[in-house]
Amino acid sequence: MDSSTKQATITSSNQISEIQNGWVQLSFDVSASGDVENIKIIDSYPAGRFDDEAVEALAKWKYKPKVENGVPVKQHNLKVQLDF
Repeated sequence: MDSSTKQATITSSNQISEIQNGWVQLSFDVSASGDVENIKIIDSYPAGRFDDEAVEALAKWKYKPKVENGVPVKQHNLKVQLDF
């Protein structure tokens, strides 16, 4: 293998690595029982590439609910960024 072929292989690997990195910003609510609800994608890069994976991951999260006057309450419009 000559050096030009090696360079092409390295460039190709770098491009694949870049495609597999990104982020998704999401908004969501947390129910009074601590479940994640109403997940919405705010933004992502590359656009659409990791959206499904991010929603699936966030849907599995469980929170300790916010308590007001001794009663668990729903929290609205929380935000998170998941990096890939």
